[in-house]
Amino acid sequence: MQTNTAAQGLSVDAVLKALRRRKFYLLIPTVLLTAAFAIYALKQPERFRARVLLAAESTIPRDSVKARADAAAIINIQEQLRTVRETLLDRRALEAVIREFRLYPLDTKERAEQAIESMKSRIQLQVEGPDALYVAFEGPDRQQVMQVTNRLAELFIERTSELRGHRVEEVTGFLDTEVDRLRRELSGREQSVQTYK
Repeated sequence: MQTNTAAQGLSVDAVLKALRRRKFYLLIPTVLLTAAFAIYALKQPERFRARVLLAAESTIPRDSVKARADAAAIINIQEQLRTVRETLLDRRALEAVIREFRLYPLDTKERAEQAIESMKSRIQLQVEGPDALYVAFEGPDRQQVMQVTNRLAELFIERTSELRGHRVEEVTGFLDTEVDRLRRELSGREQSVQTYK
């Protein structure tokens, strides 16, 4: 008989009756937690992030040896990240953007250092591929974030163009001196052949 009464004590009806009597034990914490999370979410400041994709043609020829293609891509990505960090996270570039959009006060040297560091922390770089990368900026004002991101992209493009222009000038100067040296060497050999004849 004891098994029969134990089975009746755990019936579905008994469990449902117990839940109905204790429904406030489940309902009150659920409502309170939902309200607490809603208040927390509403009090959080709005944060916006704008991203721009920058892509460039590869400086390494595509018809190069296939065995070297992977190594060239890795070198290109590393060079690209180094160049991006040098140009975008440069103190002068960041100060120009901060002044242009009045992001931080630059009254004293200490405030300027803090502003530069804060600005660096708000800029994110993400490599998308060997010839493409994302530049992102975060902030509380939607319009300002968009404008700052576009300005950072413009600065990167301008500085990269300047660097490539300087490289082209250096290579052109080197090639011109080599051509002149080879011409002098060739004319010297022609004179020695003429003298020999």
